[in-house]
Amino acid sequence: MPSEKQPNRRLCHLVLCSAQFLDVFLGLTIILPIISESLNPSPSEAQWILSAYNLTFGGLLLLFGRLTDLFGKKKGVVFGMGWLTITSIYCGFAPSVKHLIIGRALQGIGAAANIPSAVGAITDLFSDPAERNIALSQFGAASPLGFISGLFISGTIGQAAGWRAVFFYKAYEGNLWDQAAKIDYFGALVSTASLIMFIYAISAGSIDGWASAEILSTLILSIIGMVVFVWWEQKAPVPLIPKTFFNPQTTLIIIMTFLVFFAFNGFAIFANLSLLNVYKYSTVMTAVHLIPMMVVGFLTASATGYLATRYPNPLPFLIFGHCSMIVAAILFSFVRASITYWALAFPALCTIVLGFDVVFNFFNILLITSVSEEHRSFAGGMLNTVVQLGSGIGIAVEFTVADTITGLSKNVEDISDGYRATFWMDIGVFFVSLMLGVAFRKFWSLTAPPVSQVSENVELGDKTSSELLVSS
Repeated sequence: MPSEKQPNRRLCHLVLCSAQFLDVFLGLTIILPIISESLNPSPSEAQWILSAYNLTFGGLLLLFGRLTDLFGKKKGVVFGMGWLTITSIYCGFAPSVKHLIIGRALQGIGAAANIPSAVGAITDLFSDPAERNIALSQFGAASPLGFISGLFISGTIGQAAGWRAVFFYKAYEGNLWDQAAKIDYFGALVSTASLIMFIYAISAGSIDGWASAEILSTLILSIIGMVVFVWWEQKAPVPLIPKTFFNPQTTLIIIMTFLVFFAFNGFAIFANLSLLNVYKYSTVMTAVHLIPMMVVGFLTASATGYLATRYPNPLPFLIFGHCSMIVAAILFSFVRASITYWALAFPALCTIVLGFDVVFNFFNILLITSVSEEHRSFAGGMLNTVVQLGSGIGIAVEFTVADTITGLSKNVEDISDGYRATFWMDIGVFFVSLMLGVAFRKFWSLTAPPVSQVSENVELGDKTSSELLVSS
């Protein structure tokens, strides 16, 4: 790449990282008590203010990953950023809880367009593997930076100016028919509907219980839909999931990503709740005590790309990352109101993000190098779909476990017992993921497949998908 284009390339990369930053920025969990004082939602409605975003985000990632590969990365990023801006303004003006829940669901659409588009665009910007690994790790670093910044800034703005100002602040920060004929519309419809129903069922089940006929029927229908989707993908002339996508390494990454996010997001939620309900910190002080996560996460994610370039064997880093997360969960399982934050909670928060950012950034880099160029946006969508499924199922299961143990008790020790059970569950899930990585270690490789191995070079109008990738 010519040197005079270098500044523009770096500026584009910064914009793409901002897409990741904005998708996790809002920090809604920290301002939910402020929203509750204003709109007075029921417990179920309050949970849906959080979950509605994940419903559309997780349900549409696969579809947007495929659309991005067909229509171009720039269109996906521009649409995603613009949509997030518009829907954030809508949320800011929401007159009722129902309007806010609708707005949150609409926000998830923009986020689903952002992530796969940004991942694919980064791989286009940086063709050199070493530069690409560093760029992807910096993209990953934007996530912890956005998450913790969102908690701190949202908490501060929410207390000073009200919760609506938080959404306004987020808004401030923001030949097709030939290709359209090649979309697997039936596969897109079935997969999107099934994922949305599944995420809805596990989210509602953790709130209202699992005995409801509505929840059980929705869950069963979603599973049937997924089976139909898998069957259809074997028959479709141009399937939503490219036939060359799955290989031993991508399959292993998908399974381990599900397990890691099942445990990590549960840990993050219950660590946050521990600061609020065990240590009795305010929303702003909770965000302040989570700042070490942002610092360690940002530094670790930024360094991962350099490590992946310098040391091509990922297994030692995956072992280190999993062991770090296990240690963090063990430390937090001993947290009590009588034990100072600095003794256990602080090192646990630092250690969890140290391990998580090493593992997830290596997963991201490994997945991108495991697939052909024209499917890298789809790979980003697939990975983040698994992230949403793992997170959603993990949070639902862990809330069920914690509520079963705690019951209706408001006693701090009883609440701690419920949280403690979830941390021990996290330890077990992290360990299973670690054992899978070690048992199938022969599959780990940071070498990209040669172009000659690409068996799908789908005709799109008068261009191949590879030509469209370049022209986008």
